[in-house]
Amino acid sequence: GRYANRIGGSRFTLEGREYLLRANDGPNHLHGGPAGFDKKVWNVQKQTVSSATLALFSPDGEEGYPGGLEVTVTYTLRDQALEIAYRAKTSKTTVCNLTNHAYFNLSGHQSGIIDRQYIQLLADRYTPVDSSLIPTGTVEAVEGTPMSLRELQPIGGREYDHNWAVLGWDGSLRPAARAWSPDTGILMETLTTLPGIQFYTGNFLDGCPRGK
Repeated sequence: GRYANRIGGSRFTLEGREYLLRANDGPNHLHGGPAGFDKKVWNVQKQTVSSATLALFSPDGEEGYPGGLEVTVTYTLRDQALEIAYRAKTSKTTVCNLTNHAYFNLSGHQSGIIDRQYIQLLADRYTPVDSSLIPTGTVEAVEGTPMSLRELQPIGGREYDHNWAVLGWDGSLRPAARAWSPDTGILMETLTTLPGIQFYTGNFLDGCPRGK
């Protein structure tokens, strides 16, 4: 947060005014900047045996964004699934693109690289990017390209950090991706109400903290 993925040149124009953001990915602005929402301590607003609602306030001008933003995210365990719901309210016209950025290794912790694991993306179009991973503004068909992941298939040695357009998107909750590990038999399905899904294979994690 406030804005997942990259904003080219660390600037955007809204209602005729240009806003300058902090660059933290070369010349670009990534995931809301160096002090994004993942660096904040959220307040527990509500908690039940199966859910937790966290709240955060981002003041007007933080990281260069207009408007004070009141954000809540609710994590719920329901029907053998993790449900994540986001809500935001702003004091000025602004941009907002919230997401979850957890990493999943379905073969288990410290099981090695993910090449043997399988992925399926329910999408027949994707958004191409330039050399700095900024979308070019076009939406192209996956047919006949390495971006065609419409059937469950091994990831192999390919590296991805791209966005796909969810097939048949209409704002309802619908399947967008499936991942499977032949080592554990674990199958994970991702559903979303949003029009796009980002698939990332950890290409830039070499040398990063290993986690737990």
